[in-house]
Amino acid sequence: MTQMNFLFLFLLSTLIARCPDGYLKVSEIYVDSNSDGLYNAGEKFRDSNLNDMWDNDLCLFEDDYNAIRYFYSNSDNLFQSLLTFGEQNWEGGRLVSWICSGCGIKVNLSDIIGSFTKIRKLDLAKNYLSGRLPNSIEKLREIEYLNLQQNKIDSDLPNIFNNLKKLRYLNLRGNKIYGTLPSSLFNLKNLESLNLVYNELSGEIPSSIKKLKKLEYLNLGGNFFDEQIPSEITELQHLSVLYLFKNSFIGPIPMQLGRMESIQKISLADNRLSGEIPDELGDLNMKKNFGSIDLSNNLLSGSLSNSMCRLIESNIKINLSGNLICGPYPDCILEILGYQDVTDCF
Repeated sequence: MTQMNFLFLFLLSTLIARCPDGYLKVSEIYVDSNSDGLYNAGEKFRDSNLNDMWDNDLCLFEDDYNAIRYFYSNSDNLFQSLLTFGEQNWEGGRLVSWICSGCGIKVNLSDIIGSFTKIRKLDLAKNYLSGRLPNSIEKLREIEYLNLQQNKIDSDLPNIFNNLKKLRYLNLRGNKIYGTLPSSLFNLKNLESLNLVYNELSGEIPSSIKKLKKLEYLNLGGNFFDEQIPSEITELQHLSVLYLFKNSFIGPIPMQLGRMESIQKISLADNRLSGEIPDELGDLNMKKNFGSIDLSNNLLSGSLSNSMCRLIESNIKINLSGNLICGPYPDCILEILGYQDVTDCF
């Protein structure tokens, strides 16, 4: 081989192996081999197990990699290799899925989370993430699944959802999220599951909730909502689970609940709902797979009609205890009625 041919092949192999601008080659990635939280020159990627799992010529998008490194550096799992930190899925050098539930991450959420611009699934549940929900979340335009439940996020719910048009699953359960529900939340037209239980949200559920036409699961329990339950919630014809327990909802139960086509479970327990139980709830026995309704510990009053017997005859679980319901009671209801404060019945 001539010197010219050798030089040509050398340059060609260099160009082929080179990553595009903004990308890092796996073989050149630095790791924190001494677990000091720093990435020093000389600490090259050299995990023999990873060499079997990763192509060393693979190029990874630098912003994705640096964002994972940020969370990794602030975790209890520095003994792991960074590229096996949680379950990572890369396509074309871009991070498209990352599941790192219970990874011991202890850090404030920062705008760096917006670096995952191609991610479709992000699960950072059961860590110690704190601080505010950053506005950069609105950059996650490809996100379909976002789970940040059981962290220490202390923030209002910012108006960051307008661009998340592909989002189907949102779980922020068990944080310290306060304030009212932002208007952009109801522009998530593909949303199927919304879980905000056990936070500190307040105010009302706006009538615009009816825009979430694909919603199947709604859990707003364990908050401080203190207005009436909007009748528009009954327009969600794909909704199978409705949990609004442990709030301060007032006013009557929307009679249209009995007409919801897909509903299977309802819990309105531990609120301040008042008035009579609508006869229309007896129609729930005709709904396929309907299993339970909990109306306990409210201020419901008046009398019960025989319509509730249809639920009992269909083996549907009913909890009516802790209300102000007056007799006479239908015979079918006596065994499950529970305690009623009848002070004002006479």
